[in-house]
Amino acid sequence: MTLTAKHKRKDTFDGRDRWLNRPIFILGALGSCIGLGNVWRFPFMTYKYGGVKFTAAYLVALIIAGLPMLILELTLGQKM
Repeated sequence: MTLTAKHKRKDTFDGRDRWLNRPIFILGALGSCIGLGNVWRFPFMTYKYGGVKFTAAYLVALIIAGLPMLILELTLGQKM
């Protein structure tokens, strides 16, 4: 099963594959950015090295740096 589909209309087709819908794209982007190793290890490392303090710092860094860089990477990838 493929995760992409081609447009049926010939006037809008530009030769590139397209995602079927937005949730599949979001899951694909998260899967390429996060990886299974980080999901598996994150709760253990959070508990071992400080719990809530680490989670708060992680969320702040995610909002300030992580999300803008993800949006920039996806935007540049779409344009190129």
